Amino acid sequence: MKRRVRRSRLGATVVESLIAMAVLAVGTAAVAELVRSIMRANERAAFQTRSLEIYQRVASQVRVATCDIYPNAVGDLPTSLSSDDGFLDPAAQAPNWRGDAAGPIPGSAITHIGLFDDTGRPNAVNPSYGVDYQYAPDATGSLRAFDLLIRIREITPESTADNFNATGGSLTNRYIRTYPVKKVCNYRSIDSTRGGFPT
Repeated sequence: MKRRVRRSRLGATVVESLIAMAVLAVGTAAVAELVRSIMRANERAAFQTRSLEIYQRVASQVRVATCDIYPNAVGDLPTSLSSDDGFLDPAAQAPNWRGDAAGPIPGSAITHIGLFDDTGRPNAVNPSYGVDYQYAPDATGSLRAFDLLIRIREITPESTADNFNATGGSLTNRYIRTYPVKKVCNYRSIDSTRGGFPT
């Protein structure tokens, strides 16, 4: 009788140990996944903060960039003589994007376009993020206003998550943010206080 009791207790102990190990394994996996989820959430929050800072920098450059229209401008459009090259480059007109690996438009005041490191310095070799933009006439059809989109991506080891062209899957475009900016050009008279325009 004593042997049977001992054997049954031993068997119960083994089963209990196996169950405990299984529960521990499931719990460990759940905790590990929770930690990964928290880390990803923190990464996304950090990127959101950084992307807003980058957006504000680019938007301020867009605001100060010149966009004037001469009284005799053909089609009532800005020209290379009166406006920043960033608003005249065909490579930046929708649906095209200008910047990121291509860098900023030469001569444009919109310079925070391209590949940068964590310090905000241009770095095409080991970049941390890329910035590009596109523009088109605004929704009202006005020829003296542009709707711009500023696109920011954090360059990560997860190539799908920071790939502009990737579609499908939970990682797609996770590290990409797009922000709108409106630029309104100014009509100028010949007797402008900024200096007379050529006729």
